[in-house]
Amino acid sequence: MAHVKQQIREYIVTKLTGLTTCGANVYDSRVYPYDVTPCMSVYGGEDHILEPETLGQRQRREFMVIVEARVKPEEGGSSVEDQLDDICKEVEAQIATYRKLGGLAEVAEYAGATRPELLDGVERPVGLIEITFRVVYRIIATAPDTAIPV
Repeated sequence: MAHVKQQIREYIVTKLTGLTTCGANVYDSRVYPYDVTPCMSVYGGEDHILEPETLGQRQRREFMVIVEARVKPEEGGSSVEDQLDDICKEVEAQIATYRKLGGLAEVAEYAGATRPELLDGVERPVGLIEITFRVVYRIIATAPDTAIPV
């Protein structure tokens, strides 16, 4: 079985796939076809022990999960910032609905987002935002592929 971090990312990808804003364009990687927009990419950030528990080798960890969203300007349509805000709204609501990530986490909560940017070094400008979620989960050090239910 995969590390709990991978299971968390895969669970989030599953829950974000099919939302109105990006549809099936949700990837479990920082590497994906950048010409596909709108899209989201889910990847891991910092992961560290919050506190070792006194019984055995249990660890309570904090894992930062980033959802990167990209959009292209629509001719005569919504602005890039409006499109990114729509994606943020859907993503935040979906994660809040599944706060325990199917039993993998104690909690998953919104931790913040970067300021929207416009990348213009590509064929057509692309809007980008990174939405970060704080995920607290528990494992036993000798079995990092098994989440301890909370």
